Amino acid sequence: MLRRLLVLTLFAAVTLLSAQNKDLDDLKLTVDVDLVQVPVSVVVKHGFPVPGLRREHFIVYEDKVLQNLSLFTHEDIPLSVSLVVDASGSILQMQDKLNAAAMTFIHESNPQDETSIVSFGEEVFLEQPLTSNREKLSSALARITLTDSTAFYDAVYLAIKHLENDASMEKKVIIIISDGEDNRSKQDFPSVLTELRKSKVALY
Repeated sequence: MLRRLLVLTLFAAVTLLSAQNKDLDDLKLTVDVDLVQVPVSVVVKHGFPVPGLRREHFIVYEDKVLQNLSLFTHEDIPLSVSLVVDASGSILQMQDKLNAAAMTFIHESNPQDETSIVSFGEEVFLEQPLTSNREKLSSALARITLTDSTAFYDAVYLAIKHLENDASMEKKVIIIISDGEDNRSKQDFPSVLTELRKSKVALY
């Protein structure tokens, strides 16, 4: 009788353990981790990139506190790019060269990049939403009309919002091509800078 009771007790314990293991198999542990991306470009005096940089060549501080570099990659990843192009009268003599430089950038970029074009003069226009079609980008550059004023901050603000709302790539970049200072915008520098920092868009 004692042996039988012992066997029944052991069987019950094994059954309970199996049930617990099954419950454990059904459990899922989810952890939210904020990964802050810090795009970095290292160049020498004349703008040429420094090759061969590795993780150990970098240290990052935030508020004087050393941060852990959990991920370090060096690759040509696809970008969402907004080309913000000056359409004020001051670039009249340089417009052809400016367009040629912009198209050179587009042709030399990763084929998977998506690019938009924002022009700014007296007003700001999204000349071409994000696309990988180079013919559309070339046509957008060609139809930009020059005006007298320079709504520089409004153009950057529009580019930020467009990338935030429509970009499909993780890394987002604004490239500004301009020779002038703002004299027309409704936005001011502090508000645009705040939006830029919130958006995590890199600006060149």
